Amino acid sequence: MKRSILQAMFGVAATAALTSAHGQGSITFANYYVNTQSALVTPANVTYAAGTYTDGGQAGWGVGSSFNADLLFSLDHGTTWTDTGAITPFLGTAGPLSDQGTSFCGLFTPTTVTGIGSGASVGPVYFQVEAFNAATWSQATIRGVSSTIILTSISTGATPVTTMMNDNPLATTPFVSFTVAAVPEPGTLALAGLGGFGMLMALRRKNT
Repeated sequence: MKRSILQAMFGVAATAALTSAHGQGSITFANYYVNTQSALVTPANVTYAAGTYTDGGQAGWGVGSSFNADLLFSLDHGTTWTDTGAITPFLGTAGPLSDQGTSFCGLFTPTTVTGIGSGASVGPVYFQVEAFNAATWSQATIRGVSSTIILTSISTGATPVTTMMNDNPLATTPFVSFTVAAVPEPGTLALAGLGGFGMLMALRRKNT
């Protein structure tokens, strides 16, 4: 990856992630970080799952700029989720992760998200990341969601912490790679439902 681009990325992604915001927590929403040697450090890549894709994507490829990412958070251990509305685009061109140094596939644009909780500190905070090939999750034909990310706390003071990845000691369950898959057509879901109903009726007849 070109040093100049990496330095620019580092300047955004390694910014203070948890800062004061009118008494509310804020976090840097990013799926990578870059060390002081301008090297990309184990990103939480977003890739295509096995399957056939109308956009030309292939299993194992990092997704490209036709995708967006969004961040959800929960303050009640994942019972209720709040959409932050922090929709941010992916950076590059879909392709093999071996080309990530030039294509930036699988990586989305870092952004600061504010308004998480209130008071002197918030925690634990649960996060999930959505990725989808449309303006919104509901409109997407290809989409996926990360496993739950857990931070023990978010301070609303002035002391910065890093990201929600494994460079953050407060991330007891850090952000890791996940996949997207094609959304089943409504007709496919209906057929699957009918098939399940048929099997249930067959079992009932067998047991009577």
